[in-house]
Amino acid sequence: MFWKKSKDTPLDLLFIYTQESIDFLNKWEKLDNDGKIEVILFDTALAKHLLKKNINTRMYYNIFRENEYEVFIDRYLYSKMKLYEKLEDPFGFTISRGLFYEEIIEGMSSIENWQSSKIYYLFYVNPLSENPNPIVDKEELFKFQLYLASMITIFSEAVDELNNI
Repeated sequence: MFWKKSKDTPLDLLFIYTQESIDFLNKWEKLDNDGKIEVILFDTALAKHLLKKNINTRMYYNIFRENEYEVFIDRYLYSKMKLYEKLEDPFGFTISRGLFYEEIIEGMSSIENWQSSKIYYLFYVNPLSENPNPIVDKEELFKFQLYLASMITIFSEAVDELNNI
């Protein structure tokens, strides 16, 4: 499932797990580069939530101390994904989008269709948009919810592995 080398740091592993999330979602419907940016930001918020929830303060601190992982992600998004070419304020965008995803993830145990619909909209319909609009195609949304739930489960299990390092 997830590839892990003995020399990989927790930061490396978390990024590898995010790449696996992108690969998993691509099997259902291909993400464009902007959609991949959204998945990266979503998984970052999810990892923060999972590590806080598991009360593993050591691992949470190791990965997110002084915003180390967020800085790593920002550098990747700017250099590899060319986020600075797509948005007027890429730094502000990553902060606000991260907070948006954190809010959705906090309420995920009772996720409503409109929330997963907004995630679908940002991953596939109009990534990087300011105001995500829920989609109305219930069949498409249902399929996405199944893939999203599976991706979250797989990612969560991978993040749990970090606790064993």
